Amino acid sequence: MRFGGLVRVPSRRQSWTFLLVGVGLLAGSLVSAIHTSAFMRRSMTAQGTVLHLNPKPNSDNDGTVYAPVFSFTAIDGQSYTLSSNNYSSPPEFSEGQTVKVLYERGSPSEARIDSVWQLWATEVVLGVIGSLFAAFSVGFLTFLRWRDQQALARP
Repeated sequence: MRFGGLVRVPSRRQSWTFLLVGVGLLAGSLVSAIHTSAFMRRSMTAQGTVLHLNPKPNSDNDGTVYAPVFSFTAIDGQSYTLSSNNYSSPPEFSEGQTVKVLYERGSPSEARIDSVWQLWATEVVLGVIGSLFAAFSVGFLTFLRWRDQQALARP
């Protein structure tokens, strides 16, 4: 069905599916946020340095996105060099930049740079997409219910 001639309203089944997907994404965001919070509570800090930026082609806009490759020395004196899994354009960091690094004593090879994007990107992306799916599906389900009530009210 078309809504105002501009938007095709999904069926009830599609709307419920979108709602379930949205709730699932929101749940994933919450679980990830709990893990990130726990990681931050257990973490030790070290000073690190961004060695270079790892470029990757961005298929969305034919541009390039960048992930920082950084090094730090853990409390045991061992040096680690890691590449972030989070890419951005423009780059969030510059080569040679000093950064605060968070790592757990037992697994310094899973260290992360202490920045909002590096720590919370997954949660933000899942939360925003999940919220949009849930909000639109609730809106469509509300419209479908209103439309059905209007149809029943007609003589």
